[in-house]
Amino acid sequence: MVVPKGVELSDLDMEMQVDNGSKDEAVLTYTYEGSLVGSARAKVSEKYKKEHTANIKKQEKNSDKNSDNKEDTSGKKDLKQKLVIVFAAVLLLLVLVFIVRVIQYRKMIKRKRRRRRKQQNHRQDQQSQRREK
Repeated sequence: MVVPKGVELSDLDMEMQVDNGSKDEAVLTYTYEGSLVGSARAKVSEKYKKEHTANIKKQEKNSDKNSDNKEDTSGKKDLKQKLVIVFAAVLLLLVLVFIVRVIQYRKMIKRKRRRRRKQQNHRQDQQSQRREK
């Protein structure tokens, strides 16, 4: 855990959540003034389990409800991420098409200029040949 200078462990707020997979372990989450500073896994003693059995069961029910909600929101996040990726891909494709079109346009302009120069040079040659005759 990383805490600001002068802050002691007793100054931190601690929240304990019993692990769903193993009722013998819990996750301790430490915060300081609302900011997360760290977490740790801890073994839950038999004495604590006996004293707090009702609270543990309540936490399990709440965590089950929260996990259902998290699955719903994670599904939404996945959908949002996919949409962002698709949007970015389409935008990239449009940019590439635009670049290709600009390059094609420039080539067309160069060809036209070459043709004009060639035609002008040809006309000048014809005029100079007529003058010589």
